[in-house]
Amino acid sequence: MKNKMINAIGGIDDKFIDEAAQPARKKAVIIRWCAAAAGFCVIAGLAAAVWISSGANGIFLSKESNSAGEALEGTLSEEYDGDYKANGTADTAPGDSETYTEEADDMVSEPTSSQDIYEVPSWDDMTVTQKFPYLSFNGYEYSTADRTVPEESAGKKITSATLTGTDSRTGKTYAINADIYEITGISKNCAVSIKFEGYKELYVCRNSGYRPETLGQLTDDLNLRETLTFGKAYATVKKGDTYTETEYSGLDGEKVWEMLLSDRELKNVKDYDSMNFGKKLISVSINIELLGYENISLTVTEDGYLTTNILDTGKAFFIGKEKAENFAEYVRENCKAVEKGSFTAPSGGTGAASSAYDPGNTASRQ
Repeated sequence: MKNKMINAIGGIDDKFIDEAAQPARKKAVIIRWCAAAAGFCVIAGLAAAVWISSGANGIFLSKESNSAGEALEGTLSEEYDGDYKANGTADTAPGDSETYTEEADDMVSEPTSSQDIYEVPSWDDMTVTQKFPYLSFNGYEYSTADRTVPEESAGKKITSATLTGTDSRTGKTYAINADIYEITGISKNCAVSIKFEGYKELYVCRNSGYRPETLGQLTDDLNLRETLTFGKAYATVKKGDTYTETEYSGLDGEKVWEMLLSDRELKNVKDYDSMNFGKKLISVSINIELLGYENISLTVTEDGYLTTNILDTGKAFFIGKEKAENFAEYVRENCKAVEKGSFTAPSGGTGAASSAYDPGNTASRQ
């Protein structure tokens, strides 16, 4: 049957067939997506459950009824020595990708123009939060993150839970017990910390389903006055058919609070995904280090919306066109500008090509 499948796909080098017959190694699996449409369809169907570099190795359900160390579906449970260290990687802004690196003695492959290469870590090479990425808690599915919570920010214990995860290479399902704690100053509706059995560290666990009613609620629930910091600002300016990307430094954080975040009564839009926001005027890089967020965004659009991807999903508040333009003007006149690059729009200036230079119309909705 395997040979029939290989023959049906066609175009596979003999060395890859030979390698497939060898015993599995602990090194990362390299999946090469070929240009052949037929091969892609068959391989994609077989590999639908393969963990890719997004940090999730399938959809796992957390079941508090599972006992400690219980292995599901007749498989063996995993034992932890408590010394395994997670990589403290930070989230990146929408559009950036996470890269997983191997030790020096592992194979490193460089992408070419004709193929994309994805590294799939083995179960033993994954961090505990990658093995067990989801927690069912508080009526939502929280996502674990490779971000530890400082001891001084650890709050009181809320409950205990059992998380499960599946080794996509073997199909085995594992279970691990964990204790759930509050994070000081952060609403448990937004995020909690999780301590896996056998581990000393507390890890951040975030709720992307959190939906604040108002800007004030978002500010209070995430303690933004204490946890939010600002980086540089960015804008794409059109002059004729040329679009120039400009970076602004020296932004005054208090001005951001005064001009954009002071109206606590602003309502969060009901359905962010259905909104068609205007072109962005200014996008500010923001960080919430406590929760592992770096270089996410706070953006004002030409039609008067303040948008953000805090907690991984889009949120928007209507501040009005005048306030939006006033903030953009403040940045242009008071911050140091550096042009990062220019692009020329294709003739016609509309359609998909031009929208690529207009992030406000293609906002990331994670």
